[in-house]
Amino acid sequence: MSQGIQKALSINGFQVLQLIAQYGKKPFIEEYLPLLRDNKLKWKEHRTYGLEKLPEGLVGLLRGQNDGKAVIVVAED
Repeated sequence: MSQGIQKALSINGFQVLQLIAQYGKKPFIEEYLPLLRDNKLKWKEHRTYGLEKLPEGLVGLLRGQNDGKAVIVVAED
C-alpha cells in the first residue's frame, strides 16, 4: 500500500453487482442503461489475441503493461 501512496494511486470505476446489491435494480436501470445506450460510458480494454498468447497477456497484466481491462480473445464471433 505504501507504493500506492508514494505514486498517488487512484482507482476509478464501479461494479454493477455491488451497486445493485446496495441500491436495487431500479436506479441502475433508470440511470446507467440510458448512458450505455447513448455511448456515454467509456471503458478501456487491452486485448491479446490467441490462446497461445495467454502467458504473454498475463505477464503484461502483472507488470502493469496494459491499459484497462485485460482480455484474452480466443475466437472472434
